[in-house]
Amino acid sequence: MLPAKKKGKATGTAPGRPLQTFPICAYTQSVDATRTLAEPSKGRGLHRFANPGRFLRIAARVQPFLTWGGLLLIAAGLLGALVLSPADWQQGETVRIMYV
Repeated sequence: MLPAKKKGKATGTAPGRPLQTFPICAYTQSVDATRTLAEPSKGRGLHRFANPGRFLRIAARVQPFLTWGGLLLIAAGLLGALVLSPADWQQGETVRIMYV
């Protein structure tokens, strides 16, 4: 009767000796979909955002701040380009349209 196969990666051995098995993954971590941003993920980098549900929850929280920040930057850029930039010595005030 043959011995039952064990789960794991088998390594080669000398003839007459049984195969040794080692666990494929010594470290396993359960994934909890309810984790928040306050709980840092260790060693996974951006892979945690590959889950569409998790990404959309985070994006919904961050979107208002990024929208207002973007609008403020656009307003500051238009102010700098149309009001604060100096007139050109040849083209005068019409050179400001290049900034827009």
